[in-house]
Amino acid sequence: MSQNVVVNILTFEGDKKQIKKLINLIYNEKDGFKFINFSPHYDEDNKLTYNDWLIYHWGLNSDILKSELISDTEIKFETLWVTPVLGIEYLSSLSPNLKLTVKYADEDIGYNVGEYVYINGELEHEYKPEEATVEAISLSIKILDDEYHLYEYIIDLDEEEIQDGINGVDDFVSAVLKCIYEKEILTDIYPKVVQQYLLNMAVDNENYEYASKLKKII
Repeated sequence: MSQNVVVNILTFEGDKKQIKKLINLIYNEKDGFKFINFSPHYDEDNKLTYNDWLIYHWGLNSDILKSELISDTEIKFETLWVTPVLGIEYLSSLSPNLKLTVKYADEDIGYNVGEYVYINGELEHEYKPEEATVEAISLSIKILDDEYHLYEYIIDLDEEEIQDGINGVDDFVSAVLKCIYEKEILTDIYPKVVQQYLLNMAVDNENYEYASKLKKII
């Protein structure tokens, strides 16, 4: 059984010196960002099994897979199946007055995607768009930095599948098409039925500038 990877982007806001000190605690060049760097370690005398202990403390059944320090205030890291809410909550409790924001997206685009914010160990904000919607797909694409579903995915569909999306029978395909429209993508690689759908949408919404550009490539 394959295991879905979740991409997380953790951002710190607040005092720069405090952020630097925290990142030095949780991230090192050898291992990257690992919960084991700063969270309690498993005690073999614990009544919980090791996996149950991980879930209890981190909300995961394994540590972080891989990570990258992408700026002085941001860490990008991967986990299995879920975003580590409990681990971030604990990290936030170690970081008084810092704002910790996590944006996350499952590799299964449009599903298991969202954002949450912790301050002083308390959840301050949470956003989780409805799955397989324009909002969910757009956020996934932004976090994963992968526009596959806006290009190759569409051209790999047959006309019947595309029509199901246009007619609202297939919610996911419909949301991808709407996402393409909202981003006003211009490309001649789409099938004619997709180009015509985008043109019709542009005209119906009186987006004549986009409609004019579409006409030139149809």
